[in-house]
Amino acid sequence: MSHSPKPSHETNPSLSSVRIKLWIGNLHPNVTSETLALFASTHLPSFLDAIVINDKVTRKSREYGFIYVSNIKDAMLALKSLNGKRFQGRSLKIKMADKKAKIGSRSMDKKIKKMVKQAKKEMWKKK
Repeated sequence: MSHSPKPSHETNPSLSSVRIKLWIGNLHPNVTSETLALFASTHLPSFLDAIVINDKVTRKSREYGFIYVSNIKDAMLALKSLNGKRFQGRSLKIKMADKKAKIGSRSMDKKIKKMVKQAKKEMWKKK
């Protein structure tokens, strides 16, 4: 839904079609999909898209949304460096939205699962 530039693809073709979904909460009510996309694209090199969820009846923001990135490193970077970061006066909360990333229409392959597990381990060691 955003109008941000497309990210460059990684050199590894098996990883270039990864789409990792991150939940982002505690958004200011005025944050739109476009402003969230602009924010995410300046912090995450493999940013793909962003969407803010609105109430179906009132059309007001439900104050959360999703960010999509195309590599594991940026997903871990978002979890580590953007979690708690101030954006439009609010401290963001970020977590993995899916237990599995998707490659095309299939679940993550074993190599990517291993990369996610290792990245999470390293992230928690640094805390």
